[in-house]
Formats: sequence, structure tokens, C-alpha cells
Amino acid sequence: MVHPNISFSKSYRSEALHHLSALGFFSFSDNIARNYLLVFRFKLCYTLSIAPAEPAQISAYPQPFKRIKPGRWAEDMRGRIKKRVYEILDKALADDVPSRIFDIFIINLIILNVFAVVLETVEDLSIRYGPLFEAFEIFSVAIFTVEYLLRLWSCTSDPQFSHPVIGRLRYSTSFFALVDLIAIAPFYLPMLIPMDLRFLRALRMARIFRLLKLGRYSSSIQTMGRVLRKKKEELLVLIFVMLLALVVSSSLMYFCEYESQPEAFSSIPAAMWWGVATLTTVGYGDIYPVTLLGKILGTVIAILGIGLFAVPAGILGSGFVEEVRRKKGLMLCPHCGKGSTERE
Repeated sequence: MVHPNISFSKSYRSEALHHLSALGFFSFSDNIARNYLLVFRFKLCYTLSIAPAEPAQISAYPQPFKRIKPGRWAEDMRGRIKKRVYEILDKALADDVPSRIFDIFIINLIILNVFAVVLETVEDLSIRYGPLFEAFEIFSVAIFTVEYLLRLWSCTSDPQFSHPVIGRLRYSTSFFALVDLIAIAPFYLPMLIPMDLRFLRALRMARIFRLLKLGRYSSSIQTMGRVLRKKKEELLVLIFVMLLALVVSSSLMYFCEYESQPEAFSSIPAAMWWGVATLTTVGYGDIYPVTLLGKILGTVIAILGIGLFAVPAGILGSGFVEEVRRKKGLMLCPHCGKGSTERE
């Protein structure tokens, strides 16, 4: 679009230089700024005569480039780097190659750590390859520590953790942030707090919880977590019923078998071991009733245990079905149980 105050006269002079005043000028490109003396060189050129422009006409055209302050440029660059670090550390998208490489590396490192913790308990392997296990532990802790610090630094790129202080505190108390902290804590705690050897050994076994870090990269584990959160009320009620059945059955069996087997059923807490083995239908056979009343009671409790412990499987199964339908865009009717699309 040409400014109305500009007129053209055609000229075929080559390599001509034309000095133009940029007030009210038309835009050859977005890089032309106002209020500067511009020089153009054309092989086939035009001679332009420019009339003064009105203020209203000037305001209608793009504003000149503004200078970027050095501090603001550095801040913008830091923000872009932080966002990119957050994207790499987060679960990888299909087209994000660096993030996928990082995810694969961390997953393999977690799996190798679990194998190392398990194999280190074998005495022969621990003596023979002790320095190798120790070096691998130091390498793993260094990687996990850098990962944790980078996640804590870049979490403000997420809108829900955008505040530089409160956002990071909220992130540090989230589930996966606590898992990341637990993964490295057994290495640093003995350096800060003197510990007994047995407690230190138990603390080193806590490294097995690094396996929970896989939950960040596994969609199946995340689906299970959503199902457990969705069905937590039903599961809590079921746990309460199971505990109640355990206390009642153990108490009845104690009063039935105490006189005949005072060593095996010495108290209600001792009888609870039998109750757990019977309700779960495991039946180790180390403790069992010998009286007629005790055998009848044990039979009833064993049959009830089969149905009682089958209920959680049904609750979780229905939760998984609902989650799969939700992913496919289907909704279940609460009355008939039939599925329908969200658009319907």
C-alpha cells in the first residue's frame, strides 16, 4: 500500500541513489523505520516526491523498532532456556528428540539402579564388585541430583508453579518431587547425621524406591494412579470392612481355641495371624483350629474371605474400564452403564 502523498515518475537510470525522508513513507518491508534518512539503490528505479504527512496518517503506519535493553534481552534468553529445560525434563512429545533421549537415559539408569541394589545384597558379588557398585552409586546420585535441581529451577515455567518462591515450594511437596528427593536422600543423610550401621543399611535399601521415578514416564502407572485416586472412597470403605472382619474373626477364634491351644492362640493379636492367613485364603497351616466350634468358624470365615478379597479386584477393574472409556471420549451413563460419546 502506497502513501497517498507519494507520486512516481519513471526513470531508467542504473545504480541511482535516492535520499528519502521517512516521514509518512510507505512500507517496502517491515524493516523500514520512520524519521530516518534512507538510501535505496535500484537498477530500474523510481523518482519519488514526498509531501509532508499529517500526524493522523503517520500514526496509522507501523511504529519504528524499539531498542531492547541488554538486561531485558538476558532475561528473555534465560526464560527461553528455562522453558526448554522444563520441556526436556518433562515427559517427551513425539517430535522432541532431545527430551526422548533424556527420558530413555533416565529410565535405563533407574532400572540399572534397581538391579544394582538387588545384586549388592549378594555377599560374593558385593565383595568382588564393591568398588564398581560404589562408583555406579556416585554416578547415579550425581545425575539424579542435577535432575532434581534442574526440575526445581525450571518448574516455574509451569503456570501452576509460576511464582518463584511459593511455586517452587509447592512443587517440592508434590508426589514426584518427593520421590526425586527420596531417591538421593540415602546418599547424603549419612554425611549430615551420624547413624547406626543397621539403620544405615536399611536406609541404603530405601534406594529401591527409585523405581517410583518410572511413574513419571509410564502412562500405565499414571493410569493406575488415576484409578486409585478416583476409587479411593470405595477402597477406604473396603479396607475398613476388612479390618473389622479381621478383628471379629480373630476374637471369636481366640475364645474358641484358647483352652485347647493356649500357645497358638495365646491372645487376640496372636490369633490375628491366623485371621489374616484365613481371610486371604493363604492358609499356611502353622496355626489352625482343632475344636469343632473352631473348625466351623474357620470354614465360615474362609468362605467369607474369598468374597471379601474379590471385591477390590472388581472395584479396580471397573475403574480401569472407566478410564479407558474416558480416554476414548466415551461417557458412562450412571443409570444403565452404557457408553456414549461426549458430543452426544
